[in-house]
Amino acid sequence: MWIIIEILMESFRFVYSWFNKPKWLNRLALYLIIWLFIFKVFDFIFTKSNFLHTDVESARYMLSALIQSEAAIVAIVITLSLIGVQISASRTQRG
Repeated sequence: MWIIIEILMESFRFVYSWFNKPKWLNRLALYLIIWLFIFKVFDFIFTKSNFLHTDVESARYMLSALIQSEAAIVAIVITLSLIGVQISASRTQRG
């Protein structure tokens, strides 16, 4: 058992010393390994476990709600712009 642990520790030291060198290729390999690990974790979460699975009707409802909220925001912006123009026009007439 101790031999396996010592072999693992020695291989870990080798990998750590290789990644710890200030070579750009080592850092690129490290970042690529981290990115692939994160990608695989999210791939498992979102595809294999059916997390956030949706059907066509709920997607259609979501798109409809997004369009309605965007139209409401545009209407509020236009209304506030017109109010600002009216206020600035009324102040210039007095002065």
